[in-house]
Amino acid sequence: MHLKRWLTSLVLVPVIVFSLFLGGRHLFPLFVALICALSLREYYRIVCPDGEDRLFRTISVWGVGMGPILVLSAHFLPLPWLLVFFSISLILPAWMCMR
Repeated sequence: MHLKRWLTSLVLVPVIVFSLFLGGRHLFPLFVALICALSLREYYRIVCPDGEDRLFRTISVWGVGMGPILVLSAHFLPLPWLLVFFSISLILPAWMCMR
């Protein structure tokens, strides 16, 4: 288990350094959004490994999609758009749970 984590860190450290120092101001937020989507996907796989609940599957797809959108809108768009996307990301799953 720890060997996989060490290998992953050895591979990703050069990618992070490249995106920070050589990638410019647009590559790093894209990298963070990609990491956000991958980590949310992994989180939802751990929380519900079977995926039998249709509502949970829908909310997990919504979360994996909205996470990077929130990260990118925080970097590229003005604050009102971030608030709009944040509100949508909270209200729509709550509405889906009430149905």
